[in-house]
Amino acid sequence: MTQEERTRITEKIRKVLALASDPSITEGEQNNYRRRARILMETFCIAHIEDPSTSEGVIEVKFQPNGILITRSLFEVLPLVLEPIARYLGCFTIIRRKDDIRFEEFVGYRPNIEIVQYTVDVVLRQGSKEYRSLYRSNRSITLGDSYWLGFAAGIRDKFKLDSEPEGKGLVIYNKVKEHLDRITGGKTAKIGYGMVNADHYKSGKTVGENVVVHTGIGTSSNKGNLLK
Repeated sequence: MTQEERTRITEKIRKVLALASDPSITEGEQNNYRRRARILMETFCIAHIEDPSTSEGVIEVKFQPNGILITRSLFEVLPLVLEPIARYLGCFTIIRRKDDIRFEEFVGYRPNIEIVQYTVDVVLRQGSKEYRSLYRSNRSITLGDSYWLGFAAGIRDKFKLDSEPEGKGLVIYNKVKEHLDRITGGKTAKIGYGMVNADHYKSGKTVGENVVVHTGIGTSSNKGNLLK
């Protein structure tokens, strides 16, 4: 293969990978493009091409619960759990609706989003485990709503950022925030909730305040590749 042919094939693969990183298409379509690019690379013995999806640009990634049951009560307050964790780790959370279906996305740099997704998985697993334990001993109709609202409040306190950054008067250019504002137009959302049981709320808040991110990133099970 001549250098001209190799350049032409390489450019074609880059275009396919660019299509794979398009946030407006489904995950299945993205994977199909990546598969097509891999076949081209194997066919023409091209070992490495930079994937645009791993670039340093700001991206949007849909939150995917990793083997965690999202109950109605948790779903109602889920953005309140995601937002403080994402913000603490340098990202933002946005709520999208498509065909009356609500879903959340993380906005930020890819390495940060990987850590956010991992942290959320760990946190929700702990919250769900404690909820199941409490449910076995107390099946009150207000348990779910009150517990998860309290849990969200505990997470907010656990991942609380300092209100005053060091160096007053320092202006920081935040490319992630700029990208977020471009998507949302600066709009924010409010989460409503109904009847709250103070005891169940307190139980959830205690669990949220005491969650522990206890497993290292890049273990043998995930090999550091947290976004599939």
